[in-house]
Order: sequence, then C-alpha cells, then structure tokens
Amino acid sequence: MKLRALITDDELPGRENLSAILSKYIREVEVVGMAASVTEAKEKIRQLKPDLLFLDIELGDGSGFDVLENLEMPNLFVVFVTAYSSYAARAFRTDATDYLLKPIDVEDLQIAIQKVRDRKNYLQLKTSRDEASGQEEAKKPELIKVVTNSGNEYIPSDKVVLMMSINYLTRIVLEDGRELIAGKHLKEYEKQLLADHFIRVHNSFLINPLYFDSIKGSEHMVVIMKNGREVPVSRRKKEAILHVFGAKK
Repeated sequence: MKLRALITDDELPGRENLSAILSKYIREVEVVGMAASVTEAKEKIRQLKPDLLFLDIELGDGSGFDVLENLEMPNLFVVFVTAYSSYAARAFRTDATDYLLKPIDVEDLQIAIQKVRDRKNYLQLKTSRDEASGQEEAKKPELIKVVTNSGNEYIPSDKVVLMMSINYLTRIVLEDGRELIAGKHLKEYEKQLLADHFIRVHNSFLINPLYFDSIKGSEHMVVIMKNGREVPVSRRKKEAILHVFGAKK
C-alpha cells in the first residue's frame, strides 16, 4: 500500500519539485495534497489524514514546528525538507523520521522513505504483538495465592467453585472436590476476583458463576452449584441474584 503524503512548503517551485521527484523515483508514495502555510497544513492534515508529511521549516505564517504543535496524529511520519541545516537537532526532538536539505538528493530521499517504511512496519508489528498479548492475558484466569499449613499454592480462579468466610479465614471449594483453608479474609479475595466476575451472594459466600446450576426457594433463597453445594443468598442480594441468574431459575 502506498504512503499517502502531504507536501508543505511556502514556495510553489519547492512543492512541485518534490512532487515530481516522488512521482518519478519513488512510486510507493502518493502525493494527496500540498500546503503553503501553517494554517493550510493543519487543515489539510485534518481533512486528508496523510501517512507522511514533508515539512519545510520556514513558512509564511510561522514555522514547520508550529504545524506539529498540538498535532493529534501519532501515526503521522514527518520528514523535514529545508534549506536550513541549523534546525536539525530541534527537528529530531519532535520525533521526525528524517531531515533532508535542499536541493533534494534522490538517494537521500529514498533512504528517508525507507526509514518511514521501516518505522511504520515496526509500529504495526508492535501494536499487533501488544494486542495479541493483551488478548492472551485476558484469557488467562486470575491466579489465587493460597497460604496453607503445607505451603503456598496457586489456584486458577476458574477452578474455584465457591469461597466461604470462616471468621478471618476463607474456605475455598475447588472443582476437583478439594477444600482449602486460606489465611486471608474473604473480602480480599473478592477484590482480587472482580475481573473474573465472582459474585458475593452473602456476607459469608463468594461464588463462581461458571459453576452455577439453579436457584431454589423464595423467602430463604439458595443458589445451587453444579457440585450440589447449596449457598444461601442474603435478603439484600436477592434482587441482584435473580437479575443475574433469573433466566436459569
């Protein structure tokens, strides 16, 4: 896919010369617009949303740096094209990809475009990896650290059926039938497991909706889990529990 470029230069010959060089020597760049001033450049960036901005330093109503001020286009690559070598350090502080001096050398321009390509590919790859990593992390259940008399055990949250408060300790009932006594208060586990959608049905009980089976009773409502355990529902939790599980009642 071609890079869509906007050329900003306050002199018409400068704009036309760069456009002609790009057309003749660098086919992977398509010039989608030209601008002669800071105001026009900002407007055309907003309208055209180019991938690449060729930017002169001194413009009629300001400088190329004014164009970049408050610019909200993180994926816009900037190549300065100017007759002034003294601004190079400042240009690179704006995260410019390259800085070319006039008259334009075709080989230097080709190198600049390759830098843009390389940088674009890197950012796309990084974004893809970050998204994949985030999705992978989202799929992983929370690991619950359980401190027992026999040492520490790390239990995936999707293996937990329910948790029950016993004074300042917590009884953890697992899918495989095991029950562990952990030295943490139920409230601490509740905070940890919010992201995995555990539900507090009673001051003393926290359940995993993955193991919900049915609801029984009205005045004294209980949630029945898939392992047969009956968990009481507090009066103030009834409406919320019916809203979540009512369809399965």
